[in-house]
Amino acid sequence: MAFTTGPECEPSSRWRVFQYLPELRRQGIEVEVRPLAGRRYFELGYGLRRVPSAVGTAWAAAHFAARAARRLRDLWAARRYDVLWIQKETFPFGLERLIPHLGLPVVYDFDDAVYARARLPDGRGGLARRLADGLLRRERALPALLTRCRTVVAGSPVLAEWAGRHAGAVRLLPTVVDTDVFTPGPRPAGPLTVGWIGAPPNAVYLEPLVPVFQALARRFRFRLRLIGPRRFVCPGVEVECLGWRDYADPRDEARDVRGFHVGIMPLPDEAFAAGKCALKAIQYMACGVPVVASPVGVNAEVVADGTCGFLAAAPDVWEDRLGRLLEDAELRRRLGAAGRRRAVARYSLRAALPRMLGVLRGAARPPQARRRTAPSPPVAS
Repeated sequence: MAFTTGPECEPSSRWRVFQYLPELRRQGIEVEVRPLAGRRYFELGYGLRRVPSAVGTAWAAAHFAARAARRLRDLWAARRYDVLWIQKETFPFGLERLIPHLGLPVVYDFDDAVYARARLPDGRGGLARRLADGLLRRERALPALLTRCRTVVAGSPVLAEWAGRHAGAVRLLPTVVDTDVFTPGPRPAGPLTVGWIGAPPNAVYLEPLVPVFQALARRFRFRLRLIGPRRFVCPGVEVECLGWRDYADPRDEARDVRGFHVGIMPLPDEAFAAGKCALKAIQYMACGVPVVASPVGVNAEVVADGTCGFLAAAPDVWEDRLGRLLEDAELRRRLGAAGRRRAVARYSLRAALPRMLGVLRGAARPPQARRRTAPSPPVAS
């Protein structure tokens, strides 16, 4: 059984659990998924539903609290499974203390620094993130949970190092993409496009680059295309905001990424951002799009500077590297092709699957230890 933070529309759940399910099934591993929060919760958190702030906050808090309480029933139902696979979630009310009494091996998987608070400008962190921090008390609950896990799977070396302080067995498994879906294609006609894709609250990471975009707009004709936010203010720059999409079909997401000539991943140098798994950069690279990224956390490992993209910390470096890519089509082609090769070799679903299989099979209890209980009805997301 898998406990995920959300349904398949929630990006972390999709990349860390849902995308593995078809391949796991082909390998004889059946997974029943029980999301913590439903689709509407994330739609509110990402600003996709327009309701009065007080109403939305009250509804989301009630929904999240009810779902969290229901985890007690989910834990009881999980006894009949061979492994409990928990994705980035902690439990309210100290429920993690029940796990040893269930005789159930646990694999905990995380791809964000959920032990740290995101320090976003103006205190903005997204409704979903704020409620999760408040109701789940992750700073205390997560270390207690990790000590009870058979294996912890971390999405980046920063997360693996932190998890090693609390868990005995930690495996590093980067966030990956299906490189048979995320493939290169012809670049679109029209103006050059600098692109970014991500959850709407994280668009604040783009704000320090506004002067850079403005300076580049005085030298080049280009469009800044943002997939996620509804609005981004950058005077003097052509900005296209496509809004958040749940990407029920991953081919749609790959098509949108292929619409970039250059992909960007700016991050602040702080603890929460340092735990990120460079998914944006990996998506760009898989599609043959050259990357410019901040050298924060695993970005410095994923993006080979000068080979498949550039690393940029200071604003003047961002302006220089983006300018070089905007003016040189051959450089874009060369770095994009190198990024594609690197993504296929290191950050593809095909490369990660054997390691995920090894983790789940290694944690599973032997058949003679399985409980013989009647299955419980699935819970709708």
